[in-house]
Amino acid sequence: MKLKILLISSPQIESISATYPLGLCYIAAVLKERNYDVEIFDYSKRPYSAKLFLQEVKKSNPDFIGFTVYSCFYNAIKEMIRILRNEFDMAKIIIGGPHVSALPAYSLEDMHADFAVVGEAELVMPEIIRRAGERCASFDDIKGLAYWSGNSLKFNPGCNLVLDLDRLPFPDRGILPINSYNETIGHIFIAKTPVAPILTSRGCPHHCIFCSTHVIHGRVFRRRSASNVVDEIEYLIRKYNVKEINFYDDTFSESPEHAIDICKEMTIRKLNISWRTAVGLRLSTINEELLGYFKASGCYQLSFGIESFSERLLSQIRKPISKFQIKEKIELIRRCGIETLGFFILGLPTDTEQSIWETINFARNSGLDFIIFTPLIPFPGSAIFEDIYNSKNKQLINWDHFNFNYGFKFELSKIPAAKLRKIYIFSYLYCHFAPKRIIKIMMNILFLRKINFLKIIKSFYYIIIKNLCN
Repeated sequence: MKLKILLISSPQIESISATYPLGLCYIAAVLKERNYDVEIFDYSKRPYSAKLFLQEVKKSNPDFIGFTVYSCFYNAIKEMIRILRNEFDMAKIIIGGPHVSALPAYSLEDMHADFAVVGEAELVMPEIIRRAGERCASFDDIKGLAYWSGNSLKFNPGCNLVLDLDRLPFPDRGILPINSYNETIGHIFIAKTPVAPILTSRGCPHHCIFCSTHVIHGRVFRRRSASNVVDEIEYLIRKYNVKEINFYDDTFSESPEHAIDICKEMTIRKLNISWRTAVGLRLSTINEELLGYFKASGCYQLSFGIESFSERLLSQIRKPISKFQIKEKIELIRRCGIETLGFFILGLPTDTEQSIWETINFARNSGLDFIIFTPLIPFPGSAIFEDIYNSKNKQLINWDHFNFNYGFKFELSKIPAAKLRKIYIFSYLYCHFAPKRIIKIMMNILFLRKINFLKIIKSFYYIIIKNLCN
């Protein structure tokens, strides 16, 4: 009899949009290759209540349940596990994801799980399931794993990384309805639908002090072959009629040669596809040759983190780029006919009113087509988190506050949180009501760009209303 595996994405409480759970779909594909029966319950897209959740899990009757844990949903998942332990204590519970990878032993004990995986779970999770299913007592040789040996908590140091990404199967897209996930990270406009996310690489070698992505994907940059990436794009077009690709790489252009190879392969195969970098790329990697290949292969928008327009702060957060280079790269992208979306962080350590207004004024006058401001969140695994919480009792931390939509719950700069909230609200109004940007938004609407109206309403609520009420 096949073992049954249930993978769960939690209700995305206080979230503007629900994005496709690509990581769970990768794990599902690997588990199915090993002849396991797999389901995914994505509660960002299905009704949730404690009663309904318990009924659905009992009906599924899994042998193992896996959770991806993000800090902002930590308490929600902890409560889901509590419900399962009280009413359905049949399945072994495996937790992973960014929060768990940063705090594996703490998460295992506090959430009352059976196993906690550090890093990428595709190759290690089948081994955990195999051994546990065969009642093997030894897990000592599985690196990056926290688990129980009797009543003792054990942790094997390390981080699980898939070195050869081409060996992974494509994510199991058939397990969830792809047409239900047309939200895109950081944007209310979509060129075409259906939209599908793709990862072409993993790992970021950089050391930005606010970033924690390395706790999952490490600092070793690994890339899929261009043919493997474009095979997946062709499959998505053929199987699901996908018309837009969102590259979810932490830095799509980290290797310009790799990005060019993908674009060349897309062009050779004459794929009629639009694409954008949903998460971002590093401006320092951009040049005219690369942009030419981007445009020719269907790129319509590039997103990138600028974070601040203060060179003092850029140096402090370990982003080695000058104000002149930022301006130069944005102008170069715009000359190539590609839209620009810039991310900025308000409330960085040692941020002052002067440096924040320098950033906001630049954003308004920069020529960027779209702008996103976010509060600074000290995510576990980041250098900022280590500075603040390393010696503090984790039980006293309110993980619900690690959510961009909660506003400014952390006073990490020289500006009081109450004042930052007002500046945050003003920054959106000030920058998006600039005449050129209003014209750009109207052009998107008039030329029938797909618009996520629900996301517009949610964004307005979280940016304006909720911050005014705090």
